[in-house]
Amino acid sequence: MSLELWSTIAAVGTFVVITATAIAAVIQLRHMRSSNQITILNDFRIATED
Repeated sequence: MSLELWSTIAAVGTFVVITATAIAAVIQLRHMRSSNQITILNDFRIATED
């Protein structure tokens, strides 16, 4: 295998890893936003019950 082929394979592998990391980050941000909304609604419910 030539050096150019190894370089291309490494570049594609790096791209795949960065893309997977970005997708995982977006999913995690969605979960955090949902968690924050639940916490705010729960705090509001507690405040209105008093």
